[in-house]
Amino acid sequence: MSLEITYKLQMALANGSLNDSYASQTLKADQESTSARLIRNTMTITNVDVLIEPGSVLLPGWSVFKSLSTTATDYIDIGNYTGGTLYPLIRLYGGDEQLVRIGIAAANLYAVSNIVGGVELFYIIYDQTP
Repeated sequence: MSLEITYKLQMALANGSLNDSYASQTLKADQESTSARLIRNTMTITNVDVLIEPGSVLLPGWSVFKSLSTTATDYIDIGNYTGGTLYPLIRLYGGDEQLVRIGIAAANLYAVSNIVGGVELFYIIYDQTP
């Protein structure tokens, strides 16, 4: 199917006697033909709230975010920017990556890091899917 997005999730925990794992089957989502847009970008996120550049994407849908920092204590917060305040939903430490379906407008998708000089953020955002 030419309008299809596929993804698979897997997560595991091993901490002493505490063990857990989760793996989904391959999941699918359709992208409307009128929403055939995406952005694949890397940008520097400093300690000042900044719009995540959306390119031609109007309504973010399925997205991947990855911190390119190799320092474990560096982080990037990503979330909804409304009324001059960033409301973080995702925190990425050095090397972390996250698959998420965005539910806010591109104009409100912002990020900030804890590093004055900035942390590199790699991301892919597909335009909204139904």
